[in-house]
Amino acid sequence: MSEIPTTDTFQALMTRYAPGYRRSRSDTFPLTDPTLTASQLVSQAAQADHWRRIASMTKEYILTSVRHSEALPASDVDTLLAWWHLRLVSLWKLHFFSHLQEEMHALWQVLESVQVYEGNDLRVLVDTPHVSFPMHVLRAQVLLQNDRRRGVQLLWKHMQRAKEASADSVWRARYVRVALLLSSLLVEMDALPAATSLVDELASRLGSTDAALALVLCRLYLQMSDMASASRMLSCAKSAADPADAALHTAILNHEAMTQFISEPHADHEKLVVNKEVVDQALTNTMALDAFFHGHILESIQILERLMHEHPTTFTTTRALAPNLLTLHSMGANHPQEEKQRVVRFLVQSAGDDPCNLYDIMLTSVLYWQRHRLWGLLPECTRARLLSWRRQYVPLEVFDWHSATRAGLSSTLFDIEANIRDGDARAGLDEAGMQQLHHIMQQQGISFDEARLQRHRQLLQQNRIDPQTGIPLDAKAVTRL
Repeated sequence: MSEIPTTDTFQALMTRYAPGYRRSRSDTFPLTDPTLTASQLVSQAAQADHWRRIASMTKEYILTSVRHSEALPASDVDTLLAWWHLRLVSLWKLHFFSHLQEEMHALWQVLESVQVYEGNDLRVLVDTPHVSFPMHVLRAQVLLQNDRRRGVQLLWKHMQRAKEASADSVWRARYVRVALLLSSLLVEMDALPAATSLVDELASRLGSTDAALALVLCRLYLQMSDMASASRMLSCAKSAADPADAALHTAILNHEAMTQFISEPHADHEKLVVNKEVVDQALTNTMALDAFFHGHILESIQILERLMHEHPTTFTTTRALAPNLLTLHSMGANHPQEEKQRVVRFLVQSAGDDPCNLYDIMLTSVLYWQRHRLWGLLPECTRARLLSWRRQYVPLEVFDWHSATRAGLSSTLFDIEANIRDGDARAGLDEAGMQQLHHIMQQQGISFDEARLQRHRQLLQQNRIDPQTGIPLDAKAVTRL
């Protein structure tokens, strides 16, 4: 079991920038309380977002349990696996995905190699009820990080398992949750026929009191551009909603506005916001993106800025809104650096209870603004090792082939993959050219693309060709290329 990082960047940033009422919740948290049981300490730490403390507690309990040389009884095995589940969930919450993958892989190797008796039958531990259904689903979610196809296959398997036992209310809830997760992944993968069949099956099983589930299905249908089915789910939610549930009533109104906006994209966004006190972040984000794709960058910035100032808690605790606003400021603001710093300062001062979104935004912004300085602070051996890991070609994010040709950049010295993509049958880099690029990357600490362009400019200068215009300085230079 590996050691997790000891530094906590988020707490350091909160101590420096956050107001006192935001810091008090974590600063006054007791280190130990002998009157509380282990489960009570975990519950208290989870309520205060102290997942690092939960990770440390679970590690201590797991290491204490495995020191026993004798075989553990079945009850202790269940308890040990429950602590393992908490450990993995805490790593997920802390965004330590590399540690999560390593520990999940190591745990699963043990579970697949140990055999236990179930009655008179000898079975592999991973196939017994000792390994809970949520842990199986968590493993599938971890596999989605690197092997999406394998993760989807496991989710489908677990969904079918829950479906077969869906007569029980607990298993029915598990089936619905896994099916919703799987259908969302299929929509992201553009596997719309499979996603449609899965969502249709959920809609056919919809009960008369499942208003919240009907709204989720409405959003999925909207993502798949099935307006008729989305309207049908919205009608089901209206008929199943409890009139006394104000939050559900507001959610239905927001979904109505979302459906209307997608059906009529030119509608005024001010008229669509039906409740000024509770704003739906999905509707706001959709309106901002629609304005952006229609070329109205300033309008999309205004929509997100208005939400940020009127509802700072909603804005800071939603993962997609702040990164979108920072990206829009990079493209549409006159002074993008100052605008992005202003947004980050506002987010720090108005952070909500969930720190994950703010942590990602601030850490990404700091790393991006200080990327050149941080690279220079790395030791030479570390930089060489990082560059050696990037031997594989990374294609250019933005490359206008025709503009490069007009500028005198020929595809002769570019790699074979780029030639194939652009319909160029000429040869790519030879072995000597690749060695030169590798030497430039190690010597100057730059990326493959930057080294490739630098080498090409050097060749142009050696042959007396202007790298900026591509115009030969003498007629003989053309024959030497």
